[in-house]
Amino acid sequence: MYQFQYDYTLEDMNALSRVTAKTYRRKRALVYRAVLTLLGAAYLAMGWLLFSSGSKLVGVILFVAGVLFLALSLFYHQGTAWRIKRMMVEGEGEFTVTLEKESVHGKSVKGESSYPYSAVVGAFHYRERYFLFLDKRHAMLLPERALTKGDRAGLRSFLTEKLGMEIKEL
Repeated sequence: MYQFQYDYTLEDMNALSRVTAKTYRRKRALVYRAVLTLLGAAYLAMGWLLFSSGSKLVGVILFVAGVLFLALSLFYHQGTAWRIKRMMVEGEGEFTVTLEKESVHGKSVKGESSYPYSAVVGAFHYRERYFLFLDKRHAMLLPERALTKGDRAGLRSFLTEKLGMEIKEL
């Protein structure tokens, strides 16, 4: 049996955003970031042209908008992590996730849930965290730092056996 106890951190949400973007939302993240980059470059160019031709105020406004769009593109995952963290249930407290013989059991102040290992559709390891996806939008996060019961060295083989699938390293 393995057990994890943790509070989600912004770094956890950042890692979740990166894993999701590399796996299930690859095209969407790429298109979103490309559009933001193109908009940013266009606004920067228009702002520079208008500023140079004498329309200083409009030029500065467009230039600032360009910088904003480029920043959104560059810091896409940090922004997504912040949004995910804000949308989490308030006062949920510490999570306890137990890897039992037949299922994964999660518990917090707000409630409990249990999923059979067969419900997991994808398993990934990224930056000392395991992500067990139940569908393309929902994952159970198992940070290695939060392991309170069980052998860290045997965790990957335990999960591989129970899930019946390879855990992909990202």
